[in-house]
Amino acid sequence: MFKNLPRSIYILFISRIIIALGYFVYPFLTLYLTQKLHYSQEVAARFLSIVIFGTVIGATCGSYLADRFGRKKVLLYSAILTSVCNVTVAYCPNPNVILILLFLSQTFYLASEPAFNALLADLSGKKYLKESFSLIYLGINIGWSIGPLIASYLFDHYIKLLFIGDAAALLISALLIFIFIKEEEMPSDNMTTETVRTQKTSMINKQPIISFLVEKPIILFFCFFYIISPLIYSQIYVSLPLFVSEIFKDRGITFYGNMMAANGIAVIIFTPLITKLTKKIRPLLCIAIGGILFAVGFGIYYFIENYWLFLLSVIIWTCGEILSITNAKVYIAQNSKIHFRAQLNALLEIANEIGFAAGPLLISFMLAQSFSVKIVWPVIFAMALVSAIAMIIMSFIDHKNVRMIHEGSRINQDR
Repeated sequence: MFKNLPRSIYILFISRIIIALGYFVYPFLTLYLTQKLHYSQEVAARFLSIVIFGTVIGATCGSYLADRFGRKKVLLYSAILTSVCNVTVAYCPNPNVILILLFLSQTFYLASEPAFNALLADLSGKKYLKESFSLIYLGINIGWSIGPLIASYLFDHYIKLLFIGDAAALLISALLIFIFIKEEEMPSDNMTTETVRTQKTSMINKQPIISFLVEKPIILFFCFFYIISPLIYSQIYVSLPLFVSEIFKDRGITFYGNMMAANGIAVIIFTPLITKLTKKIRPLLCIAIGGILFAVGFGIYYFIENYWLFLLSVIIWTCGEILSITNAKVYIAQNSKIHFRAQLNALLEIANEIGFAAGPLLISFMLAQSFSVKIVWPVIFAMALVSAIAMIIMSFIDHKNVRMIHEGSRINQDR
């Protein structure tokens, strides 16, 4: 499935595994703030909300710089600044200064995400977009299947190495890209290298991104409705552990751990298969299918209490996760000009962050109204269906517009 891709894609794949292996800090941030720095849960929650605001700033600024000055430069400088912040945290004695450094660390890190996705799209070309984004997603999950085990050990015994290891992984990954990948070695959309240079230098100043989005408002509608996907997915970290503990009592934590392990294994097994089966299906339709799988996989929790059915549901919504995450990036890549690509990826990143921020707010609001956790699942089911229907409608509109453009081009050629 992933054979015969450009050499640069395999380098990006390796770099992503390295980052995921060393992504130690953010997953343990809440525990670090409460257990090591002794902040209250309320302060920790407020800080995480502020961090999300910082990631929006990082993604916005980083994407503009990536489109203006190049993807690799942003990736390298982002890694350096993030690493400096993390290493400083490891030796900083002042908890208040640590909070500032952690905020800056996550802001600088998110500045690199749109640049990485834009670089991946640039180097893939239209022919390999789905395979490339699926391979990178697979690499992230391979790293995440091991990284948290290392991080949990370091958190308990060598807390400084948690931050130093994160910094080292970022720098190694960025240097790998900076040294071994030429940013224009495979120009996007099969254009010549000279054409790419011309677009970057001459067009970047002619058409601001706002006017481009006015011409293609469907991208904004897509990002708006895509917020629902991460909102739903965030429930595996919020509602699901609470619900599993409510159903299975003392065995809840163990069963939840098994479900997360099943999720990781399913991603590794099913990503190549799903990529192959959906290669010729339009990205928006793939995301719609993912939404339907989310609706079934999460909605079924309202009716079941059997452990094996819980594991089956994990397989269902994991397939939805694979379809949604990979195809969202493919859609943005297919519908972006090279000099806007990072900024459009930033829009997707911001939508993702908003969704993940809204997920915990949804469950906290419902619990505050004295609702049971169980009532979350019908709400999630309805939201997933709304998202799927919206994606189907946008897919047909988008396909119709593309067909009209092609027909117009054909008429002009005949003249």
